[in-house]
Amino acid sequence: MYADSVMNDAEMGILNALPLGAYVYRLDEKDGLLFVAYNTAADEIIGIPHESFLGRPAHECFPDLERTGLVESYSRIAREGGHLHEDGVRYDDDSISGVFEVDAARYKPGFCVVLFRDVTEEVRRNKSHMEQESWLRSILAAAPIGIGVIINGQIVHANHKLCEITGYTVTDLVGADIKMLYASEDDFWRVHKAAGESVLPEPGLMTETRWQSKSGRVIDIMYSSMPLERKNPAAGESFVVVDISEQKGSLREREALRERIERSRHLEALGALAEGVGHDLNNVLGPILALPEVLQECLAQAGADGCGRLDVKQFREDLQSIHAAAGRAAEVVKDLQVLGGRSALVLKTVDLRGVVQQAWDEIRHSMDRDSRIGSLHAPCLGDEPVPVDASVHHLKRAIMNIIRNAVDAVSRHGTVDVRLRDAILTESLNGLEPIAPGAYAIIEIEDSGCGIPVELQRRIFDPFFTCQTGGRKTGSGLGLSIVRTLIKDHHGYIDVKSEAETGTLFNVYLPLSQKPVEAEERAAPRESGVVSNGIDGRGERILIAEDEPQQRFLMRRGLEKQGYQVDVAVNGEEAIEKCRKGGDSSPYDLIILDMVMQDRTDGLVAHDEILRIYPGQRIMIVSGYQPPERVRMAMGVKARWLSKPFRMEELLRIVRSVLDE
Repeated sequence: MYADSVMNDAEMGILNALPLGAYVYRLDEKDGLLFVAYNTAADEIIGIPHESFLGRPAHECFPDLERTGLVESYSRIAREGGHLHEDGVRYDDDSISGVFEVDAARYKPGFCVVLFRDVTEEVRRNKSHMEQESWLRSILAAAPIGIGVIINGQIVHANHKLCEITGYTVTDLVGADIKMLYASEDDFWRVHKAAGESVLPEPGLMTETRWQSKSGRVIDIMYSSMPLERKNPAAGESFVVVDISEQKGSLREREALRERIERSRHLEALGALAEGVGHDLNNVLGPILALPEVLQECLAQAGADGCGRLDVKQFREDLQSIHAAAGRAAEVVKDLQVLGGRSALVLKTVDLRGVVQQAWDEIRHSMDRDSRIGSLHAPCLGDEPVPVDASVHHLKRAIMNIIRNAVDAVSRHGTVDVRLRDAILTESLNGLEPIAPGAYAIIEIEDSGCGIPVELQRRIFDPFFTCQTGGRKTGSGLGLSIVRTLIKDHHGYIDVKSEAETGTLFNVYLPLSQKPVEAEERAAPRESGVVSNGIDGRGERILIAEDEPQQRFLMRRGLEKQGYQVDVAVNGEEAIEKCRKGGDSSPYDLIILDMVMQDRTDGLVAHDEILRIYPGQRIMIVSGYQPPERVRMAMGVKARWLSKPFRMEELLRIVRSVLDE
């Protein structure tokens, strides 16, 4: 381990106790450097036995040592004393290779002791780390997005793009409060949250916000952040920002353009609607306006005493024409209410087969056995009911409108077929609109007519849009618009498959109900303009609350004529006061309330208050305009509903029905 006369065993023991490698060099007579001692750690660190090196010149033991310049340094230290420290001495020969940290000092005159450790792995790791840092700095500098780091609410790092976006220099940003960049306090607090004494973004946040540049320009920013340490948010956050001002500006321009286009389309649709409604109402108002003048002239010719000749049959026919025209006008108004979402539908569980059959029978009757009416069948359903939640009147009307359109599309040699089936959709079905998964009853209405070009299929549900040519136009023009609205009100879907000259298939999807079918109510037949028997009054007391004088007068006159005792109120408040006069029991057998009255106490308020006073009071509600949610509230307490405008027979029939319950 050492040459004779170099050091004693105690000194050598100290060297062997060191965790560092140790060499001892001595100057010879010619001032050369001889290797004279080493410790056990040197063998372990270098990986070779040093026994054969003892007494040999340093340059023979370590051939690459001369290149490092250490031989001269060790010789000087042995002669003159002093100290040497080198962090990374690179050595490489046939048997030894690595990087070493070296410390050298004079042991005694003429001797130099060298302590070393192998730092090859540390240098490699440091180099890799430095390379990674260099790459990261290059990436951050070249990144096309703003990148920064926040600690305790202050910016501690900012890349070049962040400076470009904000207009600030790195010196401006580093050390500044992040709040400085926000356009307003609201923008700042919407993005950031208080966390102890610091203000940090929400972990993993990605959101849009607004910053303000150094020049004062407001910038639209997409902001994303992530904690530097997942389990220690207080350690700080890295954030990334993208300037989206240009995209937002373009988006705002597109939105503004789209709004202008939508307004234009709405105005165009409104114009078409107004034109169509005007056309239809002009047609039906003609008899209403002209025939009363004719009738007045007939009465004048008959004379005040009635001695003149009066054609009673013609007089009655004229009255029936007025009645029919008014009914068609009422239908146009109800169509508009449906389109506006103001028509109240009361749904009950019905057998869809019966509704389809009624629609089919009425169409066949109105077409007078038209050969274009083909067949109606439900091959997949057997005799079991097909339960759906529906308003029979409205659903039947929707089905009839589709069948009428199909009949108009075919020639005398074509056919229209109606089929009924059920199906379970396990996934969404793409049609004119997505159809949600579920169990459905499907009404198929197929014609062999001229078909609908693909580019027009999405427009057939627009009000007053028609594919009819040659000046031929039937119906009100609202038919398919009404159909689509009514089917949606039944929580269903409608789809169309058609090609020009190959016919059209309408599929109506209605959700199957899990509830049992209710007993069906069928309206008794009536003759136009004639009040049916069996609905006369029996002296019952009725209160009418209606703010329209003419409507109030007509209802009172019609009810009194049928044998009822009628009292009236001009608003809900007066109706409540008149009810209170009855004391412990209501003074009325039935109260008829207009739902919407020009008073803060409207029909629903009066309805609730009257029921509070007299819980068993029979109440009937009439209205031509009512938000559906308020209708549902009223129907929830079993109030009966009658839509305006109505025929006198309808009023008398439902009044009789309510009183007989």
